[in-house]
Amino acid sequence: MRVYAYSDADWAGDLDTISTTGYVIYAAGGPIAWQSKLQSTVAVSTMEAEYMAAFGAIQELIWTKGVLSEIGFDYVDPMILHMDSQSAMALAKNPTHHKRSKHIDIKYHWLREYTYESGTVQLEHCATADMVADVMTKALATELHEKHAVNITGFGDV
Repeated sequence: MRVYAYSDADWAGDLDTISTTGYVIYAAGGPIAWQSKLQSTVAVSTMEAEYMAAFGAIQELIWTKGVLSEIGFDYVDPMILHMDSQSAMALAKNPTHHKRSKHIDIKYHWLREYTYESGTVQLEHCATADMVADVMTKALATELHEKHAVNITGFGDV
């Protein structure tokens, strides 16, 4: 069974709130977990907000992997995390701290352990127009909302 996810963030989408994380986890051909929530700390860039969203999605993927193992399902490694932020993907891949990312809380760098170090989760770029998790992070135009809702639920006219 293939386990994969989409993660996205809306950086400072509302000036009165902090950024929003959203993700959808798929297994056995359909969504099995999803979340939309405000991030616990303030992100100072889109890259940081996306990196924090990936962290949350990878935590859920690792938990899902454990549950599937316990109940006897075979799954295919690596699990795939689709992201639309190439800069967040580059930060996850490069273990050196850069001037622009040294402020990011060290806990978020934990995701490197499961991505590029062990290969448990593979990060793949997803075009923003195909980012299913967008529906979890921001208001969308009707056509795009319906496209993503169908991709999440598998049903038309949602």
